[in-house]
Amino acid sequence: MNLAKLLNSWLPNFTSDCEVLGLHNDSRQIKPGYLFIAYPGAAADGRLYIHQAVKAGAVAVVYDPECLPDACLPMPDVPCLPIRELGKNWLPLPMFFMDIPHEVSRLLE
Repeated sequence: MNLAKLLNSWLPNFTSDCEVLGLHNDSRQIKPGYLFIAYPGAAADGRLYIHQAVKAGAVAVVYDPECLPDACLPMPDVPCLPIRELGKNWLPLPMFFMDIPHEVSRLLE
């Protein structure tokens, strides 16, 4: 799926030719072509693993910019896109990726 299409609800003016083959919020599960979703979680701050995800093949990263630790500064090699409150708002991303109709995704939220 096209990255710009996938992120249109959050970043309507973003354009990109980047194709996303999958997505995950666990850097250990990233495969080449994946989008990495990085935000502070209950057990760990996923943003600390942005560099690991890119090394594993992530073609793009979305991250929560709030109180971003210096060690997490985005990589210049891939699109790194800030989305506020990503930890609360990322759940529709897999549904958009799988092209589940918006009406159904609202029922699942």
